[in-house]
Amino acid sequence: MHRLQIDYEQLYQIWKASNLLFQEEGSVHHKLFYAMRPVKEGPAPGFLELLQEILDESKWPAVNQFERYVWELQERTQKGNPITGQEDETYRRVYQRSFLTFFDVVKKYLFSENLEDKGFLTFSSKFQGFLDFRLKVLNKLHISSLRGMTLPSSELKADIEKDYGLFLELKACLLKGGKHGAD
Repeated sequence: MHRLQIDYEQLYQIWKASNLLFQEEGSVHHKLFYAMRPVKEGPAPGFLELLQEILDESKWPAVNQFERYVWELQERTQKGNPITGQEDETYRRVYQRSFLTFFDVVKKYLFSENLEDKGFLTFSSKFQGFLDFRLKVLNKLHISSLRGMTLPSSELKADIEKDYGLFLELKACLLKGGKHGAD
């Protein structure tokens, strides 16, 4: 969200190192490079406009990486290869804690003027509900995997659906523009 002064070689080294991590995690971001450039002259879009552009599913169809992770961990556990302590920490960072940074950025750039605003309070409440549920699902998955036990598919499907529903509510709140009427 601010201008960085790095040269092309530094940028390439950062991309290379990040790409290795993406490859290890099986991320959809593996071998991708995103760049933003002005398309036309005029004022730069604000934070809300950028956020709405990023969340526009007609341009960027959503891929539920969390759902993929749930099923892969279930299959892995069935094969007798439970999650390790280090992986537990990594997956918590990827699927739950990374949202905290997103929340801080949104709070700073979208709601910084008034944190008592109804839009912020709604967003904050939906965000906390999403994070709490995601953590509950991760805890359940990881504990069962560490014990070498699998969970019923119906339970996993219900958790995935609820998680995605909470995410969509959070996204809708953001698309309304936060402080401009997120009821």
